[in-house]
Amino acid sequence: MDPRRHSSGRPALPAPRRPGSQTAVVLYHVFREALRRGVTADELAGLTGLRLPEVADFGRRVDADTLFAGWEAVMRRLRDPGLPVRAARAAQASPRSAVSLLVEASATVGEALDQVTRYGSAWSTIYTLRVLPWRDGGVVVAVDGLGTDRLGERCEAEYTVAEIVLMLRAYAAAAPASPVRFAHPAPARIAEHRRLFGPAVCFGASRTEVVVTAATLARPLRTARPGLAAILAARLDDVTPAARPPAFSLRVREAVLERLGRQQVSAASVARALAVSERTLHRRLAAEGTTLRELLDRTRHDLAVEMLDADRHPVKEVATALGFASARSLHRAYRRWTGTTPRGTRA
Repeated sequence: MDPRRHSSGRPALPAPRRPGSQTAVVLYHVFREALRRGVTADELAGLTGLRLPEVADFGRRVDADTLFAGWEAVMRRLRDPGLPVRAARAAQASPRSAVSLLVEASATVGEALDQVTRYGSAWSTIYTLRVLPWRDGGVVVAVDGLGTDRLGERCEAEYTVAEIVLMLRAYAAAAPASPVRFAHPAPARIAEHRRLFGPAVCFGASRTEVVVTAATLARPLRTARPGLAAILAARLDDVTPAARPPAFSLRVREAVLERLGRQQVSAASVARALAVSERTLHRRLAAEGTTLRELLDRTRHDLAVEMLDADRHPVKEVATALGFASARSLHRAYRRWTGTTPRGTRA
């Protein structure tokens, strides 16, 4: 699949250079899976510009575009939609980062999820994992900040969710409380996804998420090692200073999502939500190579494509939910994004 095109065949929005960085561990497991499948080390270097020893340096971080391009190069070579799940299985069998080891050593599922969110920036500042309340004391673990158009971002979302589900099953003999959901469209083949996530795995949802019940949160991990967990947490406290938060643009995107359809999304309202001045808002976004207008536009684009492709919402309802003045305004924006109209999408 051409990562520059949406699954429906329409050209995707050109993606600006993404802010943030991530540990090289993910690419290490992707490369190892490719080597097991017969791709040579020299071929990998030619495809990605990286050699295995570089991504085996677990103190190294890679930027977002390097991460996504690495996924895309290996996916094009292997043509295996199940690669993200396979790579996550290998990662679960051989943890290679302090965060992964801390999760494994935690006392309960709930504590493990707390550690993931607390030390998430030591793993990635490209996207965030949010733990949100669910019914009866359970939680939803939501992946926020990964788009649905670019192949590399979809692969990273599947890998991340697979790691969560594998943790639940391997360390606590538990399973998600409801079908695992992905915001992006289904890959060409999903047999590997169904084997791990179950036959009810859902694609094209409103967000990427895993639901965990209150009973599962309380489950002890069979791999719990409290002493090791304390040592690892102290180490991560040293190397995860407050100066390394999730990318500022992700925080802005969250503020935009909270306001869409309920109030006007303006620099003033977003700045107030983040407790910064408008000048600081614009300056920090510029430092990450984007603007509030671009983030608002891209967020509306992603949500519009999801809602309209699902064919469950009238165009007027989508326009209201995304904060457009009218359905006509949404039509104009949609044509600019995709070259067609919402009705053309559903034809």
